[in-house]
Amino acid sequence: MNSIQAERSSVRTNQIEMSLFNQKEEIDVKHRFIFLLVVFILISSSCLDAQTGSESGTRRNEESLNISFEQQMLQALPPALETPIDEHEYHVGPGDVLSVNTWGSVNTGFVLKITPEGKLLIPLVKDIDLTDLTLQEAKQRIKQEVERKYRNTDVTVTLADLRRFRVHVAGQVSKPGAVVVTGINRVSDAIRMANPPVETEETEPELKTYSGKAAALPVVVMKVPSKRHIVLTRRDGEKIPIDLHSYEIYGNNEHNPYMLEGDVIYVPLFTKNLPICGVYGAVHEPEKYEFMEGDRVMDLIKLAHGFTYNADPSNIEVARFNSDNKTTYSFKVDLTKTDPETGELLENIPLVVDDRIYVRYQPEYRIRRQVEIKGEIIYPGDYPIELNSVRLSEIVKAAGGFTENASLKEAFVIRTEYENIPDPEYDRLFEMSVEEMTELEREYFKIKSRERKGIVAVDFEKLFIRNDENEDIILQDKDYIEIPMKDDVVAISGQVKRPGLQPYLKNKTLDYYIGKAGGYGWNAHTKRVRIIRAETGEWIKPKSSTVVQIGDEIIVPEKAERDGWAIFKDILSTTVQVVTLALVIQNMNN
Repeated sequence: MNSIQAERSSVRTNQIEMSLFNQKEEIDVKHRFIFLLVVFILISSSCLDAQTGSESGTRRNEESLNISFEQQMLQALPPALETPIDEHEYHVGPGDVLSVNTWGSVNTGFVLKITPEGKLLIPLVKDIDLTDLTLQEAKQRIKQEVERKYRNTDVTVTLADLRRFRVHVAGQVSKPGAVVVTGINRVSDAIRMANPPVETEETEPELKTYSGKAAALPVVVMKVPSKRHIVLTRRDGEKIPIDLHSYEIYGNNEHNPYMLEGDVIYVPLFTKNLPICGVYGAVHEPEKYEFMEGDRVMDLIKLAHGFTYNADPSNIEVARFNSDNKTTYSFKVDLTKTDPETGELLENIPLVVDDRIYVRYQPEYRIRRQVEIKGEIIYPGDYPIELNSVRLSEIVKAAGGFTENASLKEAFVIRTEYENIPDPEYDRLFEMSVEEMTELEREYFKIKSRERKGIVAVDFEKLFIRNDENEDIILQDKDYIEIPMKDDVVAISGQVKRPGLQPYLKNKTLDYYIGKAGGYGWNAHTKRVRIIRAETGEWIKPKSSTVVQIGDEIIVPEKAERDGWAIFKDILSTTVQVVTLALVIQNMNN
């Protein structure tokens, strides 16, 4: 009987449990349904708001979301470290996150943030003031307080995350004001944050007229910030001079310290009122540079990116103003002499404001003299030469000699050093009209227009066929030798029936080639026919029996158009004037 009752009780219990389980399942399903319904309503509501919101409001919301997202991403990204943080240099402050762990009698671990008051609140220990402490000093103080609370306990403290704080950048930056930095950011980082890149649209320069002439003026005048007279002011009033130019050149972080809370950076404008010194001559960037007290000769040379390869460090001249601030004197400096014990430069003397440093070049130092030969030559290219010692025939021999298609008649040498020599008279005439020139000026302009500048008078046929050594010129640095291909044609252009290229035949005259071109055109000006010699570029007035040479060009101009009626009127007018004058003279005689 008892067993039957127990069995019935067990069955009843199972039924109750199943009923409760089913009820729970039903409740869970209802909860899930309600949750999904709420989510759907919220999403629908937000979509409806987005659709019905104004366009300007939508843009503001998008911008706000974008800024918020960017800020969150920046905060989520760990700062990039240049080196492991030095606990002796890094100063902790509000916002720094420290990991405090204990082992021994008490095993605990906390990740704690320093409060805005500069304190660290350790549960069950106390609040510890860490104001103005380095990371090493903060670790020592935390260990002392924890070990005082718990005996026989080992304590470790590590920097888990860096604080972010605001510093101020003023002066010559594009966006002066507060910027957010971390404890590992330096002065250069803060200045860069205050000078964000700006996308600017290209605009046409403004035009202003002065005395009838239009002059382009720049739209924006860029002001140059100083790099060597930046001032960093600490919270306690300490002023630290910052030399970012030296930091950029040397990479020395002493000129670019870490930032602390309350720092203010002032970037002055680089003006003529700032002290300067100049470096000129054999340095990579000769220029005027900002001067700082304590600068030495070598400091300024380093700012100019150092000596060039051909500089003479033993021959440096320094020019300095006398006490009257009007006259100057100069003295020599040798930067090759060093102290055998310290290795310091003996004559690396201090500079004063407005000193000018002149670094001389070593004379004739590694001058790379060479010539170039191109065209119909076996091995065209550049060839080294010595000063006043290498002749044309030697270079041709070194280049393997001429090819079969070389035209020695048209070969030439150009002395490129003379190509860029200005001709003021030609430039003056170029700006004038032909009517404004005198007869002599027109002739000069015509000759100079046809002239090939820098060409050297040398006859390749005499030198290499007839062995005339008088034509074997001495080559100079940067000479250019061109060996053209044989051009076995004669060019005929202008008023002929079939202008173009005609095959060259030896000893044929002008009449022969005009005939091959179909003869003169109906409007040809036969008295003004000219031949341009390929060998010299000379224009000659030929006869019908003049022999045409290989590569020559024959020019046949057209007759100028004439107005017969205008000519008749001019003749009639002149005749009337002559007759009238004759009658006047006759009457006077009578």
